Amino acid sequence: MAQVTLKDIAEILNVSKVTVSKALRDKPDISPQMKKRVRELAEKLGYSPNYIARNLAVTRTHTIGVVVPDISNLFFACAIDGIFDTASDTGYHIILTVSREDPVIEKENIKTLLSMRVDGLLISVTYKTKADSEFMRIISNLKVPLVFFDRVIQGISASAVVNNDFDASFKAVEYLIQNGYRKIAHIGGYSSVNIGKDRCAGYKAALKKHDISVNNEWIIEGGFR
Repeated sequence: MAQVTLKDIAEILNVSKVTVSKALRDKPDISPQMKKRVRELAEKLGYSPNYIARNLAVTRTHTIGVVVPDISNLFFACAIDGIFDTASDTGYHIILTVSREDPVIEKENIKTLLSMRVDGLLISVTYKTKADSEFMRIISNLKVPLVFFDRVIQGISASAVVNNDFDASFKAVEYLIQNGYRKIAHIGGYSSVNIGKDRCAGYKAALKKHDISVNNEWIIEGGFR
């Protein structure tokens, strides 16, 4: 069945599309009786408003584009849940895309979200993402707010929400040392990503503070899964 439009409702009621549109938006120049007729028919026919088309007229879509590398990762699942709740509480919808740790897919996701005229972007980059010329061009051409979260691209002037991974790693290693352990390995993420680099730095700093030599053979990049 074809989607019901304003034109369909207007033709059945023998009124203009403008009248139907105003009635659905509760404009004061439309009578209560007409509003009631329009709303009842719209509900009966299963009419759904085209929010994208409507909001483009006022240059706002009330949508936020989200790019994450992996939805099977519990951290990102929780982050998405929090993003959804906060967006919903403030009258926004989210459009979620997944890069699958592939920077090519990531770039296409960003381009797609921009073509959908999102009002802002929340991005957690892949561990392979580099600040190459194409990525930088996409970011520099953004006309919408951009916030990186968890994983960021160094050297790009943008807001970011991150954990203090250095401090967390430092405290975890120091706790082990204070409990008598000295042969401590670090199985971490990729050093190409800020969180992997910061966690490894925290590990090394804790060892150094307690005069324990760093054994590079005990530092293994195991990814984030």
